[in-house]
Amino acid sequence: MKSRPEENGLEITLPSLAAASAQHLEVIDIRTAAEVAAQPAAARHIAMPALLENPDQLSRDGRYLLVCASGKRSLATARELRKRGLEVHSLAAAFKDSGAEECLFDSKLPDVGTTIFTVMSRRALEEDAVTWARDSPTTRSIRACRKALIETIAEGRNQYAPMEGVVELRAAIANKLEASYARRFDPESEITVTCAVPKPCTTRSKRWFAPG
Repeated sequence: MKSRPEENGLEITLPSLAAASAQHLEVIDIRTAAEVAAQPAAARHIAMPALLENPDQLSRDGRYLLVCASGKRSLATARELRKRGLEVHSLAAAFKDSGAEECLFDSKLPDVGTTIFTVMSRRALEEDAVTWARDSPTTRSIRACRKALIETIAEGRNQYAPMEGVVELRAAIANKLEASYARRFDPESEITVTCAVPKPCTTRSKRWFAPG
């Protein structure tokens, strides 16, 4: 099976950001304001939540290249904006490791490499295949949830979610928390959606505790 037409050219690799201008692409940095302050980049800055909330900030006549620290957020955002009729591309994460003359951001995990989950997700996208998670729910499903699941699958949204959670879900959680508790959380850097309790507990323990 071939990749879906709307995915063609979604993620691209360039030797430098200057090459984006040569291809008539305007570079949009979708990182958080804190990330940009810590490590500025020569690009127009529109944080991911703001861009998804108001895509009209981009002209429908323009061509855009989205960039972030790893390529994950830019890919998810580009995919969503294409559904809204904008010509956008995502700068591939491979840009950082290809020996390019320009590198935007320093990785916090420089020696991790490509994980099997990334390989599986990319392969599923290329083959337009369905991927399945390992965990199985033990509770009965609610009718409304079943209906929503069927509708979502029918729309073609049947792949693994991003490791930090689907963009729209994290944004909705941030809005709900703000409405309920009058406190705003950044959906990019302060909200993570996980499957089951053990995963976040294990991740948090590894982050907080060191040997000895």
